[in-house]
Amino acid sequence: MAKDNLLSKPEEGMTYTPMMEHFISVKNANPDAVLLYRMGDFYETFFEDAQIVSKELNIVLTARASDNGKIPMAGIPYHSLDSHLPKLINRGFKVAICEQMEQPTPGKKLVRREVVRILTPGTLLENNFLTEKQNNYLAAVTKKGKSYGLALVDISTGEFKVTQIDGEKADNILLSELSRLPVSECILPSEHPDRKTELSDTVWKDLIPENVTATWFTEIAFNPKVSEKKLLEHFKVKSLEGFGIHNSPLLMSVSGAILAYVEKNQMKALSQFNGLSTYKITDFLIIDNIAKRNLELFCTSRDNLFQGSLLSVLDQTKTAMGGRLLRAWLLNPLLDKTHINRRLDTVEELVNKNMLRLDLRDHLGNIRDIERLASRIAVGMANGREMVALSASINTLPSISEILNKHESNISNILKKVPDELLEL
Repeated sequence: MAKDNLLSKPEEGMTYTPMMEHFISVKNANPDAVLLYRMGDFYETFFEDAQIVSKELNIVLTARASDNGKIPMAGIPYHSLDSHLPKLINRGFKVAICEQMEQPTPGKKLVRREVVRILTPGTLLENNFLTEKQNNYLAAVTKKGKSYGLALVDISTGEFKVTQIDGEKADNILLSELSRLPVSECILPSEHPDRKTELSDTVWKDLIPENVTATWFTEIAFNPKVSEKKLLEHFKVKSLEGFGIHNSPLLMSVSGAILAYVEKNQMKALSQFNGLSTYKITDFLIIDNIAKRNLELFCTSRDNLFQGSLLSVLDQTKTAMGGRLLRAWLLNPLLDKTHINRRLDTVEELVNKNMLRLDLRDHLGNIRDIERLASRIAVGMANGREMVALSASINTLPSISEILNKHESNISNILKKVPDELLEL
């Protein structure tokens, strides 16, 4: 439609309907997100959001008349939301979902609506957004002097790890780490996160890879004292000493900030994060992006295809969790001789004990993605089919325990006895 007199944003002094006034107030509270506003059987967008949605999803742009011009509108049926959302998220947009919280009734002028979730590239739980055998990391970075704090979480699995990067080459190491890991979004501290600030105009311009969505987040959340309080409350502990970050303001800063960001967008408890671990980049052989591409670890150098890569040949894993672990091992080769030999001993045992290997593979095929199922349950997003899948997976564990004990295997002492509490669950 013609763009003449189309309003890209609300104009001050104009009178709007109660519904439009509410839309504007919700949009003002989420200025950096495309707001999908539930109206009956449709999610409607207005003003600039409507123009974005119309262009990106290739749907019709309409308009409703107002005193000073036309308000652009574009809507998608509620039942096709899951097919449209990936297109917006994959193009770097944040999407706020505003749902009707009650049914319309005769005589009621305005239905109560609330934002129930904000979707960003790094805070996805829906299976149609995620690659089964690949992590989807959200990162948080802050800086003090020449050192950086880096936190990484995979909200879909509950993984939470942090590291500190020091030294003269800290800039290069940070860029390398963010490039080689499957990071889809990185949050950065800002005094004015609601302002549209170009990354190229900041100190972060050469530190965040182009394929990673940079998101500004209030610098208050990165304050070490605020972060420490957040972490103590979340983990229900009196000290962070057990996590190994109590003496590092940088690690406390990014750890608390990333939890605050996930909580803000999920608007639910973060019970899938029941711990965090620290790691040192120097514990592993660093494989940068160039080496990763030349070695064709995860995709071919010519066609950028998974098929034909080293991982496509090696990955015979029976579970999604095993596939993600194998990918992580390829990306982070061990340097410690003790750890290397321990892994080789396990491989040797599986090679020599054919029946053990075959029995394990047979039973592992019955285990679904427990990590992601547990995360979806933790935030109240799981459906009945997923609950049944988790139950069936847990009920397979005693059989695996029996196999390990039968063959006197040293592979996993943890699985040799399945806790009664888990089976009762």
